[in-house]
Formats: sequence, C-alpha cells, structure tokens
Amino acid sequence: AFNKNGDQRGVADPRLGSLADNGGPTRTHALLAGSPAIDAVPVGTNGCAADFTADQRGVHRPLGGACDAGSVENFGFGGFYSPVDNPDVLNRAKAGSSIPVKFSLGGDMGLDIFATGTDANNNAFTYPTSSAMRCDSTDPVDAIEETVAAGGGSLSYDPTLDRYTYVWKTQKAWAGTCRQLVVKLDDGTYHRANFKFVR
Repeated sequence: AFNKNGDQRGVADPRLGSLADNGGPTRTHALLAGSPAIDAVPVGTNGCAADFTADQRGVHRPLGGACDAGSVENFGFGGFYSPVDNPDVLNRAKAGSSIPVKFSLGGDMGLDIFATGTDANNNAFTYPTSSAMRCDSTDPVDAIEETVAAGGGSLSYDPTLDRYTYVWKTQKAWAGTCRQLVVKLDDGTYHRANFKFVR
C-alpha cells in the first residue's frame, strides 16, 4: 500500500545515507549500519555471486554471507580495536604521538578505502580527519597503551588478523584539548573516536 506521496507504507526505515559519491560511475545511497538492505540478497539469487561478483566500485560481492541490495556493498566495519576505545570513552594520549587506529572491514578491501570530502573553504581532503570537541568531564578516560614511531597517514592491512591499521599523527599543539577522529569510508559510513591530549 502507498500513501498519497507515493511512499510505501509499513516498510522499515531503509537506513540509507544521502545521495553521494561513494565510488564508481554514479552517485549512490550508502547502506548505514542496521539497514535491512545489508545481506538482503542470498547467494545464487538475482545474480548474487554468480552474474554480479562486484559492486559498481569493483568491490567483491558478497562481503558478508549474502549480497547487499543496492549498487555498493557495505564494508561491515568492526572496531575500533585496542589501543583505541570507542565513544563515549576519551582516549588519553600524548599530543604529538602517532596512534595506531585499528579496525576490520570483513576482509581485504584494498588500501583505497577512505572517502574524500571538502572543507569549509571548498578544499578537497581525504579522510580520516579530526576536529576540536569539548572535553566532557563525565566521560570515562582511558590511556592509549600503544603508540608507534612511524609517521602519520600510513595505512596497512594484516590478512592474518583481518585488521587495518591507520597511523594517526597527532599535533603537539593539541595538548590540553580534546578532539574527535572521524573516519569516513568509501561505503559512506562514519566511525568516530574521542581523544584527550596531554603534554
């Protein structure tokens, strides 16, 4: 049944991102966490894993036990893993340190996994990025137990652990402030972690 606007009644929230460049030749709606379209097409049905073995970005399909309904597969994010804690924890770290940010995507998706964006001045950038945030004294604080000597911006994948590691180089000027790390993936999903920086 449809309402007067032509929308179907009684259908669950599809949990779709806004129309955006999620990779490939056309703009698409990314499937957000909890979308009923994730793993909605069983293998062998409607060409899943037979006629259609990749989404429009060239990412292998299916990523989970079945194909996602739509033009792009959802990566199936897992993490963040130690040493980074997920919100609402504030990760206490020394300003200027390099922090290994670890996560999984349910397999090797290659190293071109981060989305691009534009800042307030219309300058292009590639995620991850960070922004200042208030230091909320009610949030639990946990120290970052591991830092690395490598410079910032590097991304690697460990197939044995099925783990990506992004090395986030922080700035010494951030001492005494809090920041939110924002990781946006090519599938349109956002993943965040909060940090409190000390000298």
